[in-house]
Amino acid sequence: MNPLNFRVMKKKIGWSLLFIVLLIGALISYLFKFSYDVSRVSTGRQIERTATPKAALLVIDIQECTTGKTSNFKGYKLASDSLIKTVNSIIRLSVCNNIPVVYIRNEVSDYLINLLDDSMEKGSEGTEIDHRLLVVSDHIFKKEKQDAFSNPELDQFMIKNKVNELYITGLDAANCVNSTILAARNRGYLIRVIDEGIIADKKETKEKMIKEFAQNGITILSLAEFQEKLANCP
Repeated sequence: MNPLNFRVMKKKIGWSLLFIVLLIGALISYLFKFSYDVSRVSTGRQIERTATPKAALLVIDIQECTTGKTSNFKGYKLASDSLIKTVNSIIRLSVCNNIPVVYIRNEVSDYLINLLDDSMEKGSEGTEIDHRLLVVSDHIFKKEKQDAFSNPELDQFMIKNKVNELYITGLDAANCVNSTILAARNRGYLIRVIDEGIIADKKETKEKMIKEFAQNGITILSLAEFQEKLANCP
């Protein structure tokens, strides 16, 4: 090969490799920024405390893309039948005790993230509520971050209905459930996590988070304790 041609080819390869390295670096930076943005916990208006708490039930991210038909999460799917059966019983008991049931579902509108993983793409089947879950209200709020309160409409709903106590169910204990709890604490809510009503990707992760919640002053209720706390219904 002509030495001049070899040097030209070598230079082209060098520039190509540099471009690939820069592109990978930019992608990694973008993913880190996206991860940071979605995990940030919001602050908001302090809720009104009253002598008689008014509760709402939050059902977080029990969707087709997490526990349902389009899920790629093995841990969630394995736990889904038990979780949904439990949450459905919690929903029924909430309804007959006039506790509003609020559904939270996640969706992603970021074009690049959806190119990498479109399971939660806005408008897709995966963003719909799991078909096995009992839906008893139209109080359904979308979010694009882990924290359910990142959607200001949820704040407005709670304030309008004078809610100051939250029962928490759904997933994941270490991510969206945790971020929503932190956001609720920022606003002054009384928070009660129903143990059997939440899951994580691993049993050990859930156990760790339950301990962490309790250490941070969050009330942990078993399903039996929740049932005892509320009036029985026919």
